[in-house]
Amino acid sequence: MDSTEELENLIAEHRSILLAKNHLQRLESRLRLEKENLLKLEDILEKEYQDLERFKDTPVNKLFHKILKSREEQYEIEKQEYLHAVLQFKDAENMIQLLEFEKGVLVEKTSKEKVIKQQLSSLISQRDFLVNEKYHGFKDTMTGLHLQMDQKLSYKREIHEALIVALKAKDTFIKMIHLLGMAQADEGWGMKNFHVGRLNEGQKPYIDQVFKLSYQAKQLLMELEDEMDDVYEHKSIKRINRIDEFKHFTEVYYERLISDWIVKNRIISALNYLNGKADSVTRIVETLKIQLKMTEKSIAYLNERKQSVIDENTRKY
Repeated sequence: MDSTEELENLIAEHRSILLAKNHLQRLESRLRLEKENLLKLEDILEKEYQDLERFKDTPVNKLFHKILKSREEQYEIEKQEYLHAVLQFKDAENMIQLLEFEKGVLVEKTSKEKVIKQQLSSLISQRDFLVNEKYHGFKDTMTGLHLQMDQKLSYKREIHEALIVALKAKDTFIKMIHLLGMAQADEGWGMKNFHVGRLNEGQKPYIDQVFKLSYQAKQLLMELEDEMDDVYEHKSIKRINRIDEFKHFTEVYYERLISDWIVKNRIISALNYLNGKADSVTRIVETLKIQLKMTEKSIAYLNERKQSVIDENTRKY
């Protein structure tokens, strides 16, 4: 590896570490909130369970009958509320586990900052020295081009990391949609047989697999939000394809799935919701790919420009 390639790699790696430091701060704040939320959800879960148990032995007054028509209908509502509380509690538990794991990864990554920064500073100093020695007559022009190049390389790394997360999110949604589709195709889907359909012997039911993926999807969406903030920070580019309220993804998804499961006995709303999110992520992927190509063209132009400046000034001297 020559010094130029090594320098470019170090610039990208140093930028990645700086981004990781920012992400770590956001993650620690998010983790703290999730732990506080888990305690609240634990209380809500207990309350919903007690409501469900009490309802079995509670007589229904006339007003209750008038509003809800039947005791059975109210019991179904209580079951839905309890189920939603259970899902939210499980979601918070799993999110904390995912965030704790990601925190470990980021801590390890940021621990390399001092070494990488020293290596980068050393190579930049060497580059500046060579520019002053070889291109003394036009060193300011060369230094300016190098600065622009460094900025473009850092930005390319930001786009690249955002694209990786977006592609992971897209793949997760595709898997969820596929599994829900298989569950919908199964006879017996619905309230009486929630855990239905197996991919093969020994595998978990389709819906269980979708729930597991939903936790991952939520974390990826929130990570993607952070990555997109990095990409568009300090840029005079209009932010498009921003996914709304990432943190509420699983909450909305569970509400729609419960409605499909208990009320309609079919999976329509949940699938539509997932398809909509998948489309949003796909648009982000395409936007990032375009931005990446534009940045790579800018880098190529700067390389050509640098060589052109060298050739022009070499003929003069």
